[in-house]
Amino acid sequence: MKKIGIDIDGVLTDVYNWYLINGREYAKSIDKHLINDKAYDARGMFDLTEDEFADFIDKKIWDYAANEPAKKDAKEVLKQLSKNEYELIIITARYKADKDNEQGIKMRECVKRWLDNNELKYDQIIFSRDKKKICEDNHIDIMFEDKPSTIVELSEYIPVICFNAPYNENIEGDNIYRVYDWNEVCNIVDSLK
Repeated sequence: MKKIGIDIDGVLTDVYNWYLINGREYAKSIDKHLINDKAYDARGMFDLTEDEFADFIDKKIWDYAANEPAKKDAKEVLKQLSKNEYELIIITARYKADKDNEQGIKMRECVKRWLDNNELKYDQIIFSRDKKKICEDNHIDIMFEDKPSTIVELSEYIPVICFNAPYNENIEGDNIYRVYDWNEVCNIVDSLK
């Protein structure tokens, strides 16, 4: 059975537009504005300092974690992949979820509840910032990812399905397969068998 690693933010959710909308609101409150609409997160979009970004995330992350909708067709595609006997492993670096404290426990529970509420099929979930190690340790065959540096790093040894976003448009390589929506996923996964 092949193992598929699946990121959440930017893959199962549209985190880019969430950052753009919510980041703009926060930036306006501290007299900043959009400077780069192709940045990976609100730090680069609105030139937020690390402290400002942490403040923004602390104020907004819980609503996002509980209520951000799953991307269109993700539920159906994950069910189909499971039916086709792929093992689906969520691998996420979600803010605070990898911490062994009250906030980390709360975020992990929130993520699991969100996955269940959106009926997103998975076999296992791993909370970690070191996706390369997790992929190696768990013998992941294919990774679904959006973060440019992670795509490049992982594509050196496994195929990566890159979920298109403005911040990763220039990422390409032999082991990188770009998709624009979830409906394109099954054909690429099947071609990689």
